[in-house]
Amino acid sequence: MLDYVECEFEEYAYHLVGEARGKRATDIFKPDGNVYAFDSTTISLCLDVFWWAKFRKHKGGIKIHTLYDLETQVPAFFHITTASVHDSKAMKEIPIETGAYYIFDRGYNNFKELYHIHRAESFFVARAKTNFICKYLDF
Repeated sequence: MLDYVECEFEEYAYHLVGEARGKRATDIFKPDGNVYAFDSTTISLCLDVFWWAKFRKHKGGIKIHTLYDLETQVPAFFHITTASVHDSKAMKEIPIETGAYYIFDRGYNNFKELYHIHRAESFFVARAKTNFICKYLDF
């Protein structure tokens, strides 16, 4: 029964997100596809109540990974995990749109998932880590 209620709540939440995005479109960007930023935030939780959320010796919490539509300024997708899940591990949950642009911070240097975005004929921008070593290849 609980799974059914969670599913109904999730469907309704995405319905409200769709309504908000439709009303907030301002056409500030001119690319052919949507422009998204993906990031996460950690919400601390009391371990006495949320024992399942332990991610450090004395800390508990969850992470909300959010795909933020820069055009409408409304989240287009969100994924909730325990706080111990690394940011790059949540990238596989992102719904990829053909022709869309995705912006990531340093924690998202997961080249397998970035290649998945490329294969979907979409585009990405990711900040390199300070210890990133690369070699330029001329094709």
